[in-house]
Amino acid sequence: MMKSAKEKLSLMEAMTECHQALFNTDRYQLEIEYLKLQFPAIFLDPEQDDLVWGRVKLLPIGFFPQEGGLGYHCMEEMWEAFEQEYTLDFEDLKRIAKLKSYWKDKTTTYNTRQAYPADVAEVLPSDNWFHESGIGFPLYRMAGAHQHYDALIRKGLPGLKDEVLGRMNEYADDAEKVAFLKAMLSMLNIVSETAEKYADHIDTLNHRAGDIMSKALRSVARQKPQSFYEGIQLVQLWSMMSGAFNYSRMDVYLGDLLVADLDNGIISEQEAVSYMESLWRLIIFRNTIFDGRVIIGGRGRRNPENADRFAKLAIQASRNVAGVLPQLTLRFDEGQDPTLYDDALEAIGEGCSFPMLYNDRVNIPAVSKAFGVSMEDAENYLPYGCGEYVLDHRSIGTPNGVINLAKAVEVCLYGGYDLHLKKIMGVECKTLAEVATFEEFEQNYKAVVERYVTALAKQQKIEYEVVGQEAGFLMYSALFDDCIGRAKPIFAGGLRHLGGTIETYGNTNAADSLLAIRQLVFEQKKFTGRQVMELMASNYEQNPSAQKAFLNVPKYGNDMDVADQMLINVHNHVCNFVREQGPKVGLDSYLVVNINNHANTILGRHTGATPDGRKDGAHMANANNPQSGQDKNGITAVLNSLIKPAIDIHAGAVQNMKFSKEMFNERRLVTKALLNTYFENGGSQAMISVLGKEDLQGAIERPQDYPNLIVRVGGFSSRFIDLAPDVQQEILHRTLY
Repeated sequence: MMKSAKEKLSLMEAMTECHQALFNTDRYQLEIEYLKLQFPAIFLDPEQDDLVWGRVKLLPIGFFPQEGGLGYHCMEEMWEAFEQEYTLDFEDLKRIAKLKSYWKDKTTTYNTRQAYPADVAEVLPSDNWFHESGIGFPLYRMAGAHQHYDALIRKGLPGLKDEVLGRMNEYADDAEKVAFLKAMLSMLNIVSETAEKYADHIDTLNHRAGDIMSKALRSVARQKPQSFYEGIQLVQLWSMMSGAFNYSRMDVYLGDLLVADLDNGIISEQEAVSYMESLWRLIIFRNTIFDGRVIIGGRGRRNPENADRFAKLAIQASRNVAGVLPQLTLRFDEGQDPTLYDDALEAIGEGCSFPMLYNDRVNIPAVSKAFGVSMEDAENYLPYGCGEYVLDHRSIGTPNGVINLAKAVEVCLYGGYDLHLKKIMGVECKTLAEVATFEEFEQNYKAVVERYVTALAKQQKIEYEVVGQEAGFLMYSALFDDCIGRAKPIFAGGLRHLGGTIETYGNTNAADSLLAIRQLVFEQKKFTGRQVMELMASNYEQNPSAQKAFLNVPKYGNDMDVADQMLINVHNHVCNFVREQGPKVGLDSYLVVNINNHANTILGRHTGATPDGRKDGAHMANANNPQSGQDKNGITAVLNSLIKPAIDIHAGAVQNMKFSKEMFNERRLVTKALLNTYFENGGSQAMISVLGKEDLQGAIERPQDYPNLIVRVGGFSSRFIDLAPDVQQEILHRTLY
């Protein structure tokens, strides 16, 4: 609703004044004032093609769990965009400089790092994992929230207010709990008021869907949703205001409203799909890239028949929009409508990278064991982001750390020395030339990994403590168990299951490298430890022909026990050690997520040559997959390797598969049988791209001819031509089946 730079600067100045006045006195009132200032001010007018309302443009200063930055934030990259967007006078620039000066040491991210004890700060000296060499880095966000949208739809805003009022009576003698509940009631009133205000604003616009938008907003401000359209509108309103990126089990919470409207002739299936398509486009506009999960299917739904009717239309909407978002995710199980799975394959075969496929038969017991929860609770597992699992509206498991296992192997070659940084990074130890046995080298590698994992686990707990002290995150708290019941904020004792996760990269490269060292140095003695160090340091240039020997060592992904077992060893070590840290730091769980965005390429830029044959700066393997081009025994061998690492000791892993159009479509029965066997044998998940054999190379050479070629990068999809050149090369070199 704000148009000018001066209006926006005035709003950010007001936010800053509130922060200065209230930060050390009343965390709840500060959050309430921010909500009042941010909304509806930062909402955008609907575009003419929109059938659903809900666009927002963030400011450099704001308050969100993740969007724009962690908690209270002031984002430098957003300032750069702001200064490019507007013609600013000298007075405007002075105002910006004053704001930046205040926020330099006031953001939640800054306060989190300041809270690190000396041992954590020493191990994690940098946050700049995009541009610096390193083994482990912290991340700052409260990510992956799947809120209880089913409660929001079934109770509505008035029902949530009644629930809060009831708890206020129950806790009348506890001033701290009453203060939290009063703040939550104020928050709910702000959501209602925002809906009413924006409805009034829409009425002033000449918009083709303005009447239905404004009526829906006024309705959901006063009562629970009465129609499918109102349900969509309330969810989008809440999502934008809460800052949550993911949409949980949409087929459950919108399925009943959809079926009621369809069966009563209020809307047609075509109209329902058009509303979904409009919502999909809003999610694309929001550009959350790694998130935007919409979950359909699976065990544990309260209304499977109605949910399935929604799910089928959701797949159709994704086929029609053919965008990079939302990340439509199909959980499938023996008891549900089998045509959903067939519809998913049809969509994928058309070049749509959605839905992603998740096997409930395997995942539910794995989640139960990994998280230490009942099978009933595990039925509520939901993937989010790039492939991590959480429990729907019961847990947070934000990935707040990254570790590069291949980098750990690299620095161990040189006694803990990082050739890129030219200093000791990790645990100072004997070099490969100095160790007497492979087991000694392997132990050095494990010690480095454990040092970083220990620090990152502590960092995770510290981050929760800081955000819990700074704010109530009231909108999250309203839709997570058991915050209202306990009358406590989500990150300060309210959440039922407070967990954490660590993203691991380079797992496959670490395993393949360790096997190469064991075989070539200690078993076959083809190279001395010193020769390997010199060869890696020279990026294989000292003896180019020697690279073939390292490439020819058996590799994970070919159903060869010797290679796959080394991967299992690496996997078990990091997963089990990470899992042990949860209770030590005070988390309900702390688990590995072996997922991928494009970090395998970004971290690879700062990882030197490794003994798996990979050269300095080259991309690393994608998540649980073999290194690109090293799977040489066919798709069956790859799938057999993928199912070998245990899935009940982590919180999610990604398997990317790239099929040719000919294989996936013309030989659909064979492909379906192949996938079915993979899932029956224990495959947990599949992210599939279907491409023409020459599409990727053509898109690199003639990007103008391939504007809509969409690929799975890892835990997200992207238009191929929008990716960085080295990310394009990583995808190009994945084996096409």
